[in-house]
Amino acid sequence: MGVLNSYEKLIKLSDGTASKPRTQAGGWSYVEQLPDWIELQRSALHEKVEEDLAVLVAKSCNDDPEKRAERLKVAPKRPEKVQTTSVSYLRNPDAIAEVLKRANGKCEDCRQDAPFIRRKDNTPYLEVHHKKRLADDGEDSVENAMALCPNCHRKAHYG
Repeated sequence: MGVLNSYEKLIKLSDGTASKPRTQAGGWSYVEQLPDWIELQRSALHEKVEEDLAVLVAKSCNDDPEKRAERLKVAPKRPEKVQTTSVSYLRNPDAIAEVLKRANGKCEDCRQDAPFIRRKDNTPYLEVHHKKRLADDGEDSVENAMALCPNCHRKAHYG
């Protein structure tokens, strides 16, 4: 038995059957909304996959370089694909704009200038980070957000 893909948990309202992977565009089906508890399960699953990968990378870094080279010779060149379902938040554009204006082109953590200018609109590139995650019932507000350079944003999540 293979891994249960996220689309297999969706049930079509029209006939009650499980959704299947698409092989071509078109033929939309209405599906029931996933219950709230699935979001938590997905989040925990995603974190578990990332943690497992981090353990394997650390093990590989500490392994004999010759053994790693041998494994690389026979390893697939294309990674295995998995289909996932994610939850997104419709963010408040005014809160984002206000946080970016407040930062005035400087990271609100390290205080350095933004690392580059966006090609599309010539604005300093900073990422808006929520101090309390939206997934943890944090507010999408100016008070709960800060503009960070990509390095500080990663540090906030993984440092």
